[in-house]
Amino acid sequence: MSLAAKMNNKSISKERVAVFEKCFAMCASWRNPTATERQYFREIEHEINRELLALAKQDGKVWYVYSALHFGFPDPAEFLFLSRSMGGSPMTEKPISIKLFSVGIDGAGYFEEWPECWGQDPTPTFTQAGSK
Repeated sequence: MSLAAKMNNKSISKERVAVFEKCFAMCASWRNPTATERQYFREIEHEINRELLALAKQDGKVWYVYSALHFGFPDPAEFLFLSRSMGGSPMTEKPISIKLFSVGIDGAGYFEEWPECWGQDPTPTFTQAGSK
């Protein structure tokens, strides 16, 4: 992990970064978000200025990777990883806010290079850029 990503991770709790580091070392099968998922997470994308790039299910959790339009010094690393329990309210057509979403997050961290065992790096599309 790069020095820049480690510096960005200092803004996240040590517990969440520890979970992220374990997940980062595990292999996972990622998929692109569906149109319904994109709609559901739209508000979060606007709040964190990142686009939902990929999702994976692993050990009863859903892993999310968000990609930034602007990244690198002085901005945070390109990718933001979030891990969340699969429990909770089902997805609806109404977008979820970051406040509600963040309640179940147990792992979080920034990174710059897609791990090889995660498969091919999905290509960001930045569908939210310029729209609200």
